[in-house]
Amino acid sequence: MVLNQRGSAMLAVLALLVAVLGAAFYQLLEPHPQRLADREGTMRRLAEAIFGLRAFAGQSEGKLPCPDLDFPPDGYANAECVYMRGRVVGWLPWRTLGLGPLRDEGGNFFWYAVAGGFLMGRGADVIDRSLRMEGLTDLEVAAVVIAPGWSLLGQDKIRNEGVGEDRVRGWLEGRNSVLAQTVTTGVFEQRMESLEFNDRVLPLLAGQGGIGGG
Repeated sequence: MVLNQRGSAMLAVLALLVAVLGAAFYQLLEPHPQRLADREGTMRRLAEAIFGLRAFAGQSEGKLPCPDLDFPPDGYANAECVYMRGRVVGWLPWRTLGLGPLRDEGGNFFWYAVAGGFLMGRGADVIDRSLRMEGLTDLEVAAVVIAPGWSLLGQDKIRNEGVGEDRVRGWLEGRNSVLAQTVTTGVFEQRMESLEFNDRVLPLLAGQGGIGGG
């Protein structure tokens, strides 16, 4: 009798867990209209960030600023970047760009990765001149701006710590997380939102608005 009761209780807990996960997955596949509106707002702000970078490059001989490498971010580009094998990754320096405090629907500041070949103070000496992005592999990508979205499973602790090279894992997923840390040859990705991936990535192409002096 006791075993039957325990078995029934376990089934009830399992059913509840399935229902909760199912509801969460349904929200990802069929988001509420408000969620859609929030995402659209994020995409507009990403576009605003790209516009700000283009405007900056137009006044800086086609070069882009260092990211904001502080934690928590203050919105200002660092005076000197920590050059990481072909790219520099940090927060979007929104104050330096003359923008407002751009955030995604989760309230997070945007991430910003800039290729060494387009960075102020760098140029022909850089081996990995540009970044690459999925679907645009034949084009030079000068930088990408990434909205990290709501924290996924296991990311909260890392986000709160905000230190160390692996801090990126608390914000970005998939290849984006790996590329932002160590890899020089690889492709930033944008894919369907899921329980394991919710980055939104917007590229800045070389030649847009004089990026790279083009």
